[in-house]
Amino acid sequence: MNSGGTAIKTTVTAGGHVKVYSGGRTISSILTVPDTEEVIYSGGTATGTIATKGAGQTVNTGGVASDTVASNGNQFIFGGSSFNASIQSGGKQTLTSGTATANTVTSGGTVAATGGTTVRDRIQAGGVENISQNAVASGATVSGAAARLNVSSGGRAVNTIVNAGGNIVVGSKGIASGTTISSGGSLVIQGGSITDTMLVPGGQIDIGTLDYKGNTAAKIVGNVLTVTQGKASYTIKLVGDYSQYHAHFSPDGNGKTIISLDKGAEVCFLADTMIRTTTGDIPVQDVQIGAEVLAWTPEGEQVRPVVWVGRKHAIVRQGLASDVAGYPVRICTNAIADGVPSKDLLVTPEHSLFIDSGLIPARMLVNGRSIIYDTSITSYDYFHIETDVHSVLTSDGMLTESYLNTGNRDGFTQDGTVVSLSSPVRTWEADAAAPLTVSRNKVEPVHHALAERAINLGFDDVRDARAVVTDPDLHVITPAGKVIRQSRESNGRAIFTLPSNVRSVRLVSRAAKPSDAIGPFVDDRRELGVLVGNITLYTPENTRTITSHLEETDLSGWADKENSAIRWTLGDAQLDLGSSAVEHGMSLLAVEIVAGGPYIDQPNTEVSALQA
Repeated sequence: MNSGGTAIKTTVTAGGHVKVYSGGRTISSILTVPDTEEVIYSGGTATGTIATKGAGQTVNTGGVASDTVASNGNQFIFGGSSFNASIQSGGKQTLTSGTATANTVTSGGTVAATGGTTVRDRIQAGGVENISQNAVASGATVSGAAARLNVSSGGRAVNTIVNAGGNIVVGSKGIASGTTISSGGSLVIQGGSITDTMLVPGGQIDIGTLDYKGNTAAKIVGNVLTVTQGKASYTIKLVGDYSQYHAHFSPDGNGKTIISLDKGAEVCFLADTMIRTTTGDIPVQDVQIGAEVLAWTPEGEQVRPVVWVGRKHAIVRQGLASDVAGYPVRICTNAIADGVPSKDLLVTPEHSLFIDSGLIPARMLVNGRSIIYDTSITSYDYFHIETDVHSVLTSDGMLTESYLNTGNRDGFTQDGTVVSLSSPVRTWEADAAAPLTVSRNKVEPVHHALAERAINLGFDDVRDARAVVTDPDLHVITPAGKVIRQSRESNGRAIFTLPSNVRSVRLVSRAAKPSDAIGPFVDDRRELGVLVGNITLYTPENTRTITSHLEETDLSGWADKENSAIRWTLGDAQLDLGSSAVEHGMSLLAVEIVAGGPYIDQPNTEVSALQA
């Protein structure tokens, strides 16, 4: 088809070829025989071509195709442009250079790109897109069962959205940046690298290099998720504020580890907790939607309807510290007062107890005697009860909270014949039945009173003895691995003598959680090293103030910035000395230590970054 010519609804039979040159145009061509093809050259256009039964369309450099349908047929893009192609069952689009914009890839359809760019593709249930070598997938949406975007061997995926049922698999030498994993979506890491990932509650990250062994832990500091297993530590940089989230682990079908996040605390009862209702006390697992429970209020008991119930299974990560392993908290009979609770009450650590007009998380009252982490329970079901408004319920004779939906409902199973479909997400500030009490000045007196009561009642201390130290064991390590201890201390500053040509060091110390080293009544579960103020580098030529730790946000080994003058390390903090290193001779590094400790001795962890 030459300049000015237009062919409409052409059916191409065996051995036929349609060639569209500059200025030529085809509309609704039908290619139905394996050896038939439509070839679009520079300046030519084709609209609505249907390629079936092995037939193909080729879009060369400068050619344009729109609304192509490949169903058991092929589309080849060699430098040209394709818009709104539909790649259906048995169909395949091959992209070596050029662009393919707004593909729709349905079940059985495949896009294979080794070069060029796909833009805003919609990969639907059963559809597959493979991105490798120099190809880029930009703004793809992956949705539905078995929908998959594979990125490997130099391929890149940018700003992908993975919805329920969809998967993005980042293989060796593949790169995925700006990925959003929605509830029900999955990102699988099989040797590739990821960065700036947004993980929505209900979404999953499957680490293909991390075996599921049950001893995995995670912590989130700012936007960095650190996953620890044994002596190995993996970091994943996320996008957004994840301070209110916590991680869950589960095995995938290949024995590897899946990570998911939930927003809000797991506030749950274990099985056989007796909940007070209008018909008497009944086991929590038997409470159904529509049941009426009795809620405590300052004005007296009120009847509240149950609007949602949920169940989930937990597997304790044995081998980790009790406060992070997932063990339930056992509140022994009479631990709070005579007859309170009336029998041993088992709850998750974040479940709050109503004491002194406030709700105190159970984890903050653990005393090792009458309130303990029950390490004999290594797997268990736990249950949520949600009332029409947040309530203070009587459970095993003790006042505790009901479930407050802060956004983590999707992770729970509903039992029974009545199912609740949705409820608004609530907040502690606006919707809680009583204030959440976590300040040390209020919780510590309660903790001490209950601990003293436990001693008077004869409860044994079941905790392992641990050595608490105040020495931070502060030192620096050069890039060559040389450990340098402080030579002296002066006015609260640790002084280190550095050899020549040292342009950066790691500031290393012990690290501990204040909630662990001081006591659970301190609501600070960060792993902290030392609190650093001013840093000064003295050389024979000049004196330089180092300020990067106070100015830069994303620094390895440093906690989030809270103050313009001081910042905590996490126990192993990178410090760039800039261009002031002495080429010949020594220099002095002075680090102001504002605070630190106490600490609990722990073996060092080998830290290796999962490319992220």
